[in-house]
Parts: sequence; C-alpha cells; structure tokens
Amino acid sequence: EGREDENRLKVKIKKVCVGLNGRSIMTKENPAHRTLGSSQVMVTKEMMDSLFQEASSVKVGDEAEILKVVPQEFLIDDEDELNPEGCMATRISGRYKIVYGEKNLRNNLVLCLQRAGYELADSPLAVDAISKSVLSEEEKKSGCAVLDFGAGTTSVAVYGNGILRDVLVAPYGGNVITKDIASLKLTESRSEMVKVKFGSTLLQKTEEVNLSLGNNQLLNTRFLAEVIESILFSILKILESNHSFRHINEIVLTGCGSQLQNLAEKVTLLTGVDVRFGLPNYTNVIMEDEVKQQVELSQIIGLLEIAKADECYVVNQDEIEERPKPKPSKPDVKKVNKEKQGQFSLFGNLKEKASKFADKVFADEGGND
Repeated sequence: EGREDENRLKVKIKKVCVGLNGRSIMTKENPAHRTLGSSQVMVTKEMMDSLFQEASSVKVGDEAEILKVVPQEFLIDDEDELNPEGCMATRISGRYKIVYGEKNLRNNLVLCLQRAGYELADSPLAVDAISKSVLSEEEKKSGCAVLDFGAGTTSVAVYGNGILRDVLVAPYGGNVITKDIASLKLTESRSEMVKVKFGSTLLQKTEEVNLSLGNNQLLNTRFLAEVIESILFSILKILESNHSFRHINEIVLTGCGSQLQNLAEKVTLLTGVDVRFGLPNYTNVIMEDEVKQQVELSQIIGLLEIAKADECYVVNQDEIEERPKPKPSKPDVKKVNKEKQGQFSLFGNLKEKASKFADKVFADEGGND
C-alpha cells in the first residue's frame, strides 16, 4: 500500500511513523530524589534532566525495554510544584510513570520497515497518538480516558492535569466476538460483517431476530448481545481495576470495535462516566469528506500530527489524484421466522468460552502483580 500511495501522491515515502501497541505493554512508577544542600539553591534545567535520567534508569527486565517516561508530579521541600525549574529548594523529588514492553516490539518493527525499504521516523505509543487527534487540552486537564477498542487488544490512555497518567491494555478486543461467530463455519470477513451489522452491546435494546447463516445455522440476535455484553464487561473489569481509571470524568471511544451498536450507552451504564466517540481533528490533514466520520482513523491522524514537524511533506489538495470509490459490501444474512429457530449447537458454548477466557486473564493478571 505504501508504494501505491507513492504513485498516487507522486511523492517518495522515505520514513514511516508507527504506533506501538501490544499485550506486552505495561507501566510502573519510579520515584527519584535529590538533596541540593543545606541551604536553598535554584533548581536548574540540568538538575531536572539529571532527575529524569535517574528515573529512566530503572530496570524493567532482560526481555523488556522502556518505551516512554512521563513525569507525573514534583515536590520541592515537600511542597507540590508543577514546574520546579527556577524554584528555590534544598530537596527535590519526582514521580515518573515508566511505560515498557517487549524488547522485540520495536526491533521487529525496524527490521520489517528496512526490508520494505523504509526508515522508522518515530514509534510513539499508539493510544497516545490517538489521544493527540481526539482530545483537547482541556479534556486532558479535567481527567479523561481514551478507550481504543481494537481487534486484538483494548488499550486505554488515562489523562489528568494535562498529563498522561497511565496506559492500560486488556489482552483481547473485537476479534474475540468475530472468531466465535466464525466458529459457525463462516469466513472471518463475513463474521465481522455480522458482528458490526447485528451485534449490540445493550440487551434490552436488542430486537429478537433469528438470523439464517446458511448450512442450517441460526443465530439469535439477543443471544449474540448477551455474549457481547459479557465480553465487554470483562474488558472494563480489567481496566477499572486500575486506580487511575477511577478518577476520570469522560471516556472517548475509538477503534474498529467501537462500531458495535449502543456501545457508548453501555459503557456509560457500566462506568457511570460520560462517553463520546472520538472523531479525529482534521485541521492539518487533507481527507475525503466521506471518511471523516470513521473513528478508526484516529491513530493515523495522530501519528501524522506527531511526525509532521520534522518528517512530513505537505501535500496540497490538487496534488492528490482521485481514486475510484469502493462499493460497500453487505453480509449475506437472512432473517427467519421465530418458529424456524433451531439449536445453537456450535454456538451454544460461546458464553462459557468468554467466561473461561476472562477467568484466565484475571488469573494471569493476578500472577503479574
């Protein structure tokens, strides 16, 4: 696709900015302290840089590497101070959030790009890039979370006082639902369309319809809603167990999994927090009008915002050639009368599978604490 974009834009792509995501991403806190002397001295930039380097030197394991270090808060002679530089003090301490993941996460990315003929321009956290395109500075100050409901994972970035407070990753996402539907001997692409078109996260708002999937297979929409509710509850249970997630005023939904019906209302019911969908800010990006409402583009727009200062070539609207618009495909699914409902033999263990999977995740999480 990169070579196709080069031909369409008549620009050679040399570097790529890629968002980092994955089940291995975790966080930990690390404090750093410094005694400046018996009498007060002015805190300098060099002192703050040294404190940052001390916090960044924490060990995260032989198979992991630090991806991001975020200052959280500072104390100057035991008094809170947002920006200590220039203050007079005898002691200074800082608390830092360390985000880390598997060492191969970035290394494999670099190798993959090199084989394709590209360089890695930057590799920020994916959910942090999303936040850059969907959140305002006011929202970050008041306390909010971006929930990226992806295919394989569900990632959350929590903000407060304008600072990234935590990054959380639940080890499953929308693919759990898709794969269970695919167990009815459907292709994965068709299962995805069934999920998006008929899947609901709110049982009480789901009309009961029996869907004929062919091969004498039937799927009840209310049963599908029960399964989706169970999986969503398990994901949010993992996220809400984190202390930082409890101090937010708003949740912003993004990602391909956020297309599920009634998702915003369901998340509000489960968390008691206002919820909205995170549409990207297209101020600095040229985009066709018909795709601007797609929340799954949030990460791409955020990455372009991060890279544009040094690495991006500015393309004018008249440089972009028109492309044929793809025709939307529809799932080949028929509604059948309730009287023709059969047994969900292959689909009957879906809730049990979701429950067992969630129990395993909780057990693993407990073992990692």
